[in-house]
Amino acid sequence: MLQDWSRTKSWRSAGILILLAAVLSTLTGIFIYDFYLRRYHALAEYRRYDNVVASEPADAHRDAGRLYFADGTKADTLRSVGYKEVHTYCVAPIVSEARPGRVEFWAAGVDCCNARADMWCDDIGTGTRGGIRLFEGYEGIFGKSMGAVNHDYFLKAVDMASAEFDLQSDPNPIFVAWTRDPDALIGRYWMNAVGAWLVSLSIYILMAYALAVGLNQLSKASPDSKSKGLPR
Repeated sequence: MLQDWSRTKSWRSAGILILLAAVLSTLTGIFIYDFYLRRYHALAEYRRYDNVVASEPADAHRDAGRLYFADGTKADTLRSVGYKEVHTYCVAPIVSEARPGRVEFWAAGVDCCNARADMWCDDIGTGTRGGIRLFEGYEGIFGKSMGAVNHDYFLKAVDMASAEFDLQSDPNPIFVAWTRDPDALIGRYWMNAVGAWLVSLSIYILMAYALAVGLNQLSKASPDSKSKGLPR
């Protein structure tokens, strides 16, 4: 009788641990994909463009994920603008010193600029000429994915910059995060996802161990109290 009772408790404990693993792994997987991997896959699957001239039409690069701009290209922070809507949405025109023209690409970021002519987002100001595409934010269960943006607010900042500095911009420009090495940054998204998975796995192992110890102690205590009334 005691063996049957103990066996039932063991199966019950195992069932609780399996259910906990299923629920937590599902939620963790959704979180990691929404927050890290969705952006990683989007950038990795889109094209890489090299030697891009800033005045080239944005429509010719709609499938871009990574852009390496030609020599003489810069993010013009002296004509940057920050649009305030809870957060500050920052934009600076990407221009070519050799071939000026309509602004087709904008360096963009959040909470990394002042209202006018002062922007320090990502690697701006370091002489770099690379950018990764900033996609419209996908709203997942746990919020927007890592690096996701609200294009409407950036477009409002573009309108302000165009009016302030007499710029002509594509009505649907491409927004990029200005960075030294777009390929390395994409790899960092993958590593962040792996790191988040390892941390969540470690936390679950500790939780499962603590729960297993607690359930084991309960299974040992309960039959002792019941065995007192049993005949020898």
